[in-house]
Formats: sequence, structure tokens, C-alpha cells
Amino acid sequence: MEDAAYSPSIQTLIATGVFTFGYLSFLFVKTASKKIDLYDFVMLSNLALTPCVFLFFPDFSHFIAKLFGVRFPFVILFGLLFFVVFILLNRILRSIHRLEAQNRRLTQELSVAEAKLNQVPGPKR
Repeated sequence: MEDAAYSPSIQTLIATGVFTFGYLSFLFVKTASKKIDLYDFVMLSNLALTPCVFLFFPDFSHFIAKLFGVRFPFVILFGLLFFVVFILLNRILRSIHRLEAQNRRLTQELSVAEAKLNQVPGPKR
């Protein structure tokens, strides 16, 4: 027995469309003002665009679900969203580790500089 394709209500489509437009506008302004870079813009916009593809194109989402052998398309949707979130998390963790190494190196350099400044000169011969 073939299930009928899910078609979202007009209220769901409007709410999702308005949210996505607002979120992408916000991201675009942040990217234009160089508060986030282009890579982050692309990755963060995927968090809004992926659900839109599944909502606005239900036949496509069912095709993808059948292609992967999954009964419900939302399983693919959540899998894609987790994939994007894990990529973002990986990028953030790499930045944190780089900043930790830089912080450690700067602390060591500061300690050496303070030791040189506070060094008591020995008796002159």
C-alpha cells in the first residue's frame, strides 16, 4: 500500500518561509559587516534552507527517502541537519584549540618578558 505524500499546510509554509527569509537576511547582514565569514554564512544558511527544501518540495523529499530506503523523509532531514551541526561544531572546536595554543604561547612569552624585567642585576665587577 503506497502512502500519500505529505503536503504541509499553507500556514506551515508561510511561517517557515518568513522565518527563513528573516534568518537569511540576518546572516547576510552579519556577513556583509564581516562579523561572520562566508563559510559560516553557507553552513548556517543550510540550517534554514534544508527544512525549506523538505517542506516546499514534498515530492522531492519522498524521492530522497525512497532513494535511501527510509520510510519517513524527516529522518533524512534530521540526518542532514545533524551533519551540518557537526561540521559547525568541528570548526568551532578547531578554533578553540588554536586559540588555546595561542593563549599558552602568549602566556609563556609574557612570563619570560616579566622575568627579564624583574631580573635583579648582580653586582658589577
